[in-house]
Amino acid sequence: MIQIRYGQDEINITGIPEELRSIRHQILNLLQIHEVQVDISADANFDPAPYNRLDSLLICQAIGAVKFSVSANFLKVEGEASKLAVLAECFNFSDSSRRGLHSHVEYYQGHEWIASDSIPCVIGVR
Repeated sequence: MIQIRYGQDEINITGIPEELRSIRHQILNLLQIHEVQVDISADANFDPAPYNRLDSLLICQAIGAVKFSVSANFLKVEGEASKLAVLAECFNFSDSSRRGLHSHVEYYQGHEWIASDSIPCVIGVR
């Protein structure tokens, strides 16, 4: 099960490659069947110290660039379909990916698919 940590203005999503690819698949499936959102449960039984633990990942289709935000005890990711499709590829790790391999999803000046007010996120292999 994926683990989601949040602290000091950064989000961390970790999992084994199969779990991360499952998120990719769920995002692409969401876009293909034209649903509005998908809710993915995260591990609620690990110690995230010194960070906070988030219990689920909610991915929503919306207008605009991809935005990561935290609400209550879940991570919300929203954006338009074409931009969510790009995000899905950030979860595409092969079975041979080594522990610690990761990708950064964060806004920088001129970025076309991440919102400027999105919380930076690191997606990595655990």
